[in-house]
Amino acid sequence: MQTAGISAGEWGSPTDNFSTEYRYDYNGNILSLQRKDATAQIMHRINYAYNAKNNRLQGIIATGINSSTYSYDAIGNLANDSGESVGVTWNAMNKVKTVVTPNSTLHFAYSPTGQRQIKKTGDKTEYYLHDATGNIMCVYELSGNYLTVKERTIYGSKRIGVSRQRIQLSAFTGFGQAVLLPGSDLVNVLHPQPVIGPDGRHYLEGSNRLQVIGVNRAIAQTSTISYAYKKGTVELKGLSPSIAARPTFLDGTKTAGLRDYELTDHLSNVMAVISDRKISVDTNSDHITDYYASQVVSFTDYYPFGFPMAERSGNLVGYRFGFNGQEADNEVYGVKKSYTAEFWQYDTRLGRRWNVDVKKITFMSPYSTFANNPIVYTDVLGDTVRGANQVSASRTVSTMQNSFPGDAAADLRNLFSLSSDGVSVSSINEQDFVNAISNLSTDVQQLAYGYYEAINSTDIHTVEMLFQNENLTSKGQSLTNSNTGTCIDNKYGGGINFSYSNGDSYTIIVMNSSAKISDYVQNGKYITRSSSAGELLSHEMLGHGLGGALKSSSARHKDAIQMTNLYLRIQGYTNVYRNGSQHGPIGSPILTKSTATSIPSFIQIPLSIKMNIILKKPTVTMPTVTMPIDNTRVATPYLK
Repeated sequence: MQTAGISAGEWGSPTDNFSTEYRYDYNGNILSLQRKDATAQIMHRINYAYNAKNNRLQGIIATGINSSTYSYDAIGNLANDSGESVGVTWNAMNKVKTVVTPNSTLHFAYSPTGQRQIKKTGDKTEYYLHDATGNIMCVYELSGNYLTVKERTIYGSKRIGVSRQRIQLSAFTGFGQAVLLPGSDLVNVLHPQPVIGPDGRHYLEGSNRLQVIGVNRAIAQTSTISYAYKKGTVELKGLSPSIAARPTFLDGTKTAGLRDYELTDHLSNVMAVISDRKISVDTNSDHITDYYASQVVSFTDYYPFGFPMAERSGNLVGYRFGFNGQEADNEVYGVKKSYTAEFWQYDTRLGRRWNVDVKKITFMSPYSTFANNPIVYTDVLGDTVRGANQVSASRTVSTMQNSFPGDAAADLRNLFSLSSDGVSVSSINEQDFVNAISNLSTDVQQLAYGYYEAINSTDIHTVEMLFQNENLTSKGQSLTNSNTGTCIDNKYGGGINFSYSNGDSYTIIVMNSSAKISDYVQNGKYITRSSSAGELLSHEMLGHGLGGALKSSSARHKDAIQMTNLYLRIQGYTNVYRNGSQHGPIGSPILTKSTATSIPSFIQIPLSIKMNIILKKPTVTMPTVTMPIDNTRVATPYLK
């Protein structure tokens, strides 16, 4: 594969500026890589050597970076990089525990769900606070006896920037000389006082428990008597603990210029960061502002696989996040050359991950990344249901929500939302799910559980949703040998699902399908109709995709027909069902009405959730929701 630059910012003949070349083996491992700089001079030339039995990189011979040999632990995690003198250890969760480099030693700790919570290097320790879905909300830095709020993340529908207003907290409790040492959980405060910052915001207000990060149970000494701190007490030997020192706002009373906003491309790569401060520009020196310019904090352009282009980047240390929207660990190989995410540590120099991919694909090396197509694909967190791009993701969430009509389902619709990367559907908490469906009909509960199962599974179900006049993504085109939504409508009846042996799937849905399907039965007679986007999504992604992931033997035919009919009943089509006579592989049976309208076995709600629903459900009579037939098309034929 080759890439080439365009000269002078104009579309014209390609040049060798910033060009790259790659060769691969049959497993998708990169055999050689070449990068050129802004003057078309070779910057990196790397040749790779592999262990043919397990795809592990044995060594590289390189110019531009150090040649190296590599060793691994017993399960395939990188243990040593000789050329860079980097040593790595891993914990029982297959997360990086320590990284030893010539300049520093990094220590890491994680939450039970796998998010990084602590990063320690030298005498500084960073602590990450997350929300319930794993998004970083705040980063604290502990240095000496002071804990400082370092960054607070700003979110819209996804992460859009950070606030860098620093708030320093003294590490003294206020009784005697008791110093809070690294390691403990909570310190009790009987009568907390609100702390009002210079920006008018209140901190530490409204709770009698103050979260103290990294504090050991310790002995608190006064001049005459010692007191033992015990976790969970509200007093300390009769003395009421209090906070002696008020937070110090290190940046003063002004906050302008302390909020940074990231500008990203379609793959969530952070291309530029600007602050909230505007710069006055006087073009003719008349002391009158002619216009305002944004203050650029940092900017980055990337080679494929994420290595930064030196001549097209500036102040790379100015922002924590970069390629793929992920956090950089600049201490490992240099600035913006090593990245961390929930399921990997990634080397942009080599375009490889340090550890085996948890979602193995039989025909692809478990160390390869982005299906060797990093200008099309992204791998942010490994979430399960995602759109092929942000537009498809938004359409997928809207389609899920619209599958559940009526005021009674409002809480259920609110559960479907996008995560911070803009393409993945956020996971759903079980208790929130139970609360939302407890008063709804059995059919609604079953369809909702299908989406709940797909979203929260470890398999990745990707959905591409488009209208007839829109073009498919490059992956959609390669899978179907089609270009537009109209082609999908004509060839596959409005939608198609590709299921893979590892449990993942790829679904394509035409939102305004006009394809006519003639195996519907109404009052004992066949009718022809087209399907809505919701009908297609339940049929393709749940019936074929989720059914296949859960190893259902009937995922290719019966499951998908049953999902179609489940969806139709929820929309009010109580006298119409599909029998599958025009569906499935050759020889697929025509389903009886009883079979066709049954609930698929693979989405039966488990007993634990059923019991939770029963315990929560009050004795009420729910209204019946009726809807007119909308003449929308049903499921698409399944393609092997």
